[in-house]
Amino acid sequence: MKTSKIRYFAVALITVAFMSFIACQEESPAVEDFDITGDYHFTNNNTTYDWYFKNDKSFEILWFISTAKRSYTGSWSVSGDEITIQLEALEALGGSSETFTASRNGKNVTLVSKNSTTSTTFVLFGMASKTLTMTEGKTYGEGNNESETKTYRFNDFNFTYKIVNNSSITLVHSADYDPRTVPLNLVLPSTIEDLPVTVIGDSALDNRSPTPKTKTLVIPPSISKIEAYNFDSWDNLEKITIGANVDIANNAFSFFRLCYKENGEKAGTYILDDYWIRQ
Repeated sequence: MKTSKIRYFAVALITVAFMSFIACQEESPAVEDFDITGDYHFTNNNTTYDWYFKNDKSFEILWFISTAKRSYTGSWSVSGDEITIQLEALEALGGSSETFTASRNGKNVTLVSKNSTTSTTFVLFGMASKTLTMTEGKTYGEGNNESETKTYRFNDFNFTYKIVNNSSITLVHSADYDPRTVPLNLVLPSTIEDLPVTVIGDSALDNRSPTPKTKTLVIPPSISKIEAYNFDSWDNLEKITIGANVDIANNAFSFFRLCYKENGEKAGTYILDDYWIRQ
């Protein structure tokens, strides 16, 4: 009888302990969702990207090619330490969302793709990797040393520009650019706001249809760089005056660029007579 009571007591203790364990397991708090809301930045191939995770579960990735603004947008969701990202650019191409495991170390947040050895999202930034580490804080508006976009009317044409480092002017792309408004004889400004115009930025005078009717183009000696997608489809050009040693991008000026290079990037006036020649 005594042995039976001991056994009963032992079984009771085990049962209570087991029920307590189950209750403890059931009452364990759920894993909190990773808080990624905020501003981050990362750098790849000398380009800095700002990634803004917004409260409404949308995001924007912003960067600059020279002074030309570029961006991607999309949406995100979170479950525990997993962040699911849908880039609109990939979605438009039939791509699906991608899930990452997120972790934080101080001000750094690391995303590791769960789907593949190489993240399809990161590929868009030239990264053959499944891992990305971002740092809290934005860079746009803080370290780019550029003014807001402004407009300057010169030679009967509106030029869009930015001040860079308070020392020079870069002509930039404008959504209001209309090739039909470009005059037959276009002279680019050498100064704006008493600062030298040194760069024709990416797509500042782009290849949008229709082709401008401009026949004569004067590029002042102050300009030392012409970036991509400028003048490449200005098929009516017959005469170009340009300074020496201007750095012309591959996707700018088409055949004129070849002639300019063959002439040692010498300053002067070049004319089109079946092909471009220097006068």
